[in-house]
Amino acid sequence: MAGIAHPYEDTTTAAAVDAAPPAPVKPRKRVSFSDLVDTWKVREAGPEAERRYYERRADFESTHGEITDAYICEDGPMAIVLTAVPPSRFEKLFLFRKERVQLYTETERLVRAHPEVAHTLHRAEVQYVSVKQALRGLSQRLLVNWLFVWNRDVMISAATVEGVAPPAFEPQEIRRLERELDLISASYEQAASREAQIVYLGGMLMGVLGLCALAVPVGLLLRGTEVPVDLTTFFGCVIAGALGALISVVTRMSADKFHVRHEVGRGYVQRVAAFRPFIGGIFGVLVYLALAGDVVTGITVPPVTDEPKRFAFFLVFAFAAGFSERMVKEVLRSTSGDGERKQASAPEATSPAPRAADATGVHRVPDA
Repeated sequence: MAGIAHPYEDTTTAAAVDAAPPAPVKPRKRVSFSDLVDTWKVREAGPEAERRYYERRADFESTHGEITDAYICEDGPMAIVLTAVPPSRFEKLFLFRKERVQLYTETERLVRAHPEVAHTLHRAEVQYVSVKQALRGLSQRLLVNWLFVWNRDVMISAATVEGVAPPAFEPQEIRRLERELDLISASYEQAASREAQIVYLGGMLMGVLGLCALAVPVGLLLRGTEVPVDLTTFFGCVIAGALGALISVVTRMSADKFHVRHEVGRGYVQRVAAFRPFIGGIFGVLVYLALAGDVVTGITVPPVTDEPKRFAFFLVFAFAAGFSERMVKEVLRSTSGDGERKQASAPEATSPAPRAADATGVHRVPDA
């Protein structure tokens, strides 16, 4: 009713508020999780302590993300929280990123009171770092939540009940915690292997784009020289060799014959994968030059007059060169003549050294 009875006063007041300069925004402070736990312990000391706790919590969430789940022991600094950082607009639209979850723990008091679980807690922290570095999306969130529940259960078991401290962890209880960590580790290995293959494919696609961008200036440089190279065939062989390398990796992944070392990190896997299309493109151009220059014997190249057939001939060999490095070796081996080829095809006097096998008797070497 006041707004209806005195509309002029309310309008002038609103205008005065709009004309007033905006209040300065208080900069957020960087608050660690230990600081947040310390203020939480004394939050019931009075209104000022409670206000300080909520300020510290707001500062913590502005930096580390919103707290979605938490456990803080009532009788001491023993706590764990789970936060979620939403993706930016660019990450959501173009990179299809989801919210990033993070885990923060305060276990100093727990380790001091129960040193028998110190090694197990350290193993859980190492496992969390591996999950954060190697995984993204749903797999990361599921395993981080699993580690949160595992740490929370350990803290609940170590918390005092009605002022009485619990006894030390029994050996069978520690073995149970270790077995659960083994399950988490096994799930991580499976998810990390799949994630590393996806990262490897993404790095190869980036390498194909980089190769296409690099092939243009190289082709223009060749055009300005007296080298008798057909640019259309040159570009076609570069792209065909890179695509052959890409299809080779995809085929072996689908047959579960391509394995990547996920423990080296996502950045290393991407950089190694980006060089694979360059190798395939170089092999494709190498085979093209060897065939066009009559360096290879025993292979009939279509004549220059039949341009479409000649172009398809070189592209097929370039794709095969990128698909299989063994094919390049066979083609280049034919340059030494029939006599040396016969000598190379003769059986060796000594048998090759046996390959090392793993515990299962199967030799498995990661491809990258």
